[in-house]
Amino acid sequence: MLKLTPTNRVPARLRNVVILAIISMLGFSACQITPLALPFQPGSSDTPIAAAVPQPATTGTPTSTATYQPTKQVYQDIPYLQVAGVDPDLLSLDIYTPASYGAHPVIVMIHGGSWRSGNKGSGSLTAPKPQFFTNNGFVFVSINYRLSPVVIYPEQVKDVAAALAWVYQHIRAYGGDPGQLYVMGHSAGAQLAALVATDDRYLAIYNMKPSDLSGVILLDAAGLDIPGTMSPSLSFTYTTAFGNDPETWQEASPINYVAPDKGIPPFLVCYTFQVVPFTQSSQEFASLLAYAGVKVWSYAAANKTHNSINDDVGTLYDPVTSRIMLFLEETLPSTRLGAVIWQ
Repeated sequence: MLKLTPTNRVPARLRNVVILAIISMLGFSACQITPLALPFQPGSSDTPIAAAVPQPATTGTPTSTATYQPTKQVYQDIPYLQVAGVDPDLLSLDIYTPASYGAHPVIVMIHGGSWRSGNKGSGSLTAPKPQFFTNNGFVFVSINYRLSPVVIYPEQVKDVAAALAWVYQHIRAYGGDPGQLYVMGHSAGAQLAALVATDDRYLAIYNMKPSDLSGVILLDAAGLDIPGTMSPSLSFTYTTAFGNDPETWQEASPINYVAPDKGIPPFLVCYTFQVVPFTQSSQEFASLLAYAGVKVWSYAAANKTHNSINDDVGTLYDPVTSRIMLFLEETLPSTRLGAVIWQ
């Protein structure tokens, strides 16, 4: 029987081995990292949407006002934030609901695309993920966010926090349980998921905290340690999304916010061996979470590529999907999953 085992890997980089050894020798429980001040003030021109009436649609445009029904539905292009001059589609989300009554656990998906491309309704975000997770009793939410180079850090993580706050406040109207809220991201989307779950300032804008999340699933994350993984092949991607200031790279790196007693939710860190900097930073991030006392599982998807680790989630007997379902079973606060439904 397949069983997840919390990671106990030694950190990948020598600097962290030395840091952790010194901490242990000195008897400290943790190394508290003090982040730089955020270069924005919450609540200026960004206005969160207070509420929205569920509107089922099949073409992308809501066709009629309706309340939640216990049948499979797709509620598309729901705005979660209003920013003057911004295409509303970039600040919207889609909700897929299962065909049953009850307060269902919720998975919010953050697409990848190097922080400059991608869409909530493209590729595997329309199939097979929504079908798989709704078949297994989850509400599945796919979100958009503003893209670089039109905006750079921290606007995208602010958008993600706003989307999570909207879901947390309104998902009951769609048959979801805000007390069982998970975040999943691929590549750039995984960086955004990890940052919003470790740097508590973003959710705090909406009176939330990382512990309001039941868990985080990373699929071959990019940007966990931006300066540590900076290379000629990644330089354009990183500087387009985060600018040229090394201090900003540090501030935008989730690895710098891992510390004990912060209410960081459980993590499942899945990674491939295709992009070596992503492999190393994923291993190090998982190790630091474990040292900080955070529940964390890691999975090396040896036969996956950077794209297929995401595209294959929800496909028949996919090993990454199996680990995701085991992680959910281990961490769901109140719901117990039955046998996995593969279709």
